[in-house]
Amino acid sequence: MTEGPHTSDWQLYRRLLSYVLPYWYLFALSIAGYILYSTGDVLLADLMQFLLDSLNECDMTRLEFARIGVPVAMVVLAFTRSMGYFAGNYFMNHVARNLIHQLRIELFDKMQQDPSSYYDSNSQGVLISKITYNVEQITGAATKALKVVVGEGLTVIGLLGYLFYLNWRLSLIFMLVAPCIARGERGRQAFPALQPAHTGLHGRRDPGVQREYRRLPGGAPVRRSGAAEQPFRCGQRVQSQPEPETGFCR
Repeated sequence: MTEGPHTSDWQLYRRLLSYVLPYWYLFALSIAGYILYSTGDVLLADLMQFLLDSLNECDMTRLEFARIGVPVAMVVLAFTRSMGYFAGNYFMNHVARNLIHQLRIELFDKMQQDPSSYYDSNSQGVLISKITYNVEQITGAATKALKVVVGEGLTVIGLLGYLFYLNWRLSLIFMLVAPCIARGERGRQAFPALQPAHTGLHGRRDPGVQREYRRLPGGAPVRRSGAAEQPFRCGQRVQSQPEPETGFCR
């Protein structure tokens, strides 16, 4: 099961995906579960809009319907999304385990045809690892990658479709402006020296803490930070004068 030196990554991945074709019905059920999960996300966003519109209007009939219908709809959507996510993961993992089993069978049949010199040059742990560990890592590229692409991709496509359904002009402007904003954020992260430094690093006074300096009659400097005064003399703290007592109780 070796590949030539000029085999590209896409050719390897396409050959790996060919092992999924015998289990296309399980893969289709997994995609259906992810579609159900993504649809629940879109309907949840639409339900929030319906709730906000009902609260802003003065129609008591619609408000009473929202008071009862929104909690019930949220429970139904939560159950639907959870079942869709469970079905998508379950059938995708089922495809992964069948794929692992098929690859292990083919690898074991191939290893039985290898000459004895191959077994002499490899330890027993390496040979067992090829069947147990390496096959697990290979199938992760075929199933986990598809799980992320299908599950998260359908959610993004559904939410983008809902945005274009609400206001396609504003959504188009956002999609045109978003790359520029992301590029600006990357530029500020790549060149931190261009960002304005903190005011305290350049000797500017922090507006939150105003410090004033004056001197006592004895010559000790007093540093005022906020409302507290802390006199210092020669690096030591000087006892401040006690406040005169008044007739009021504290």
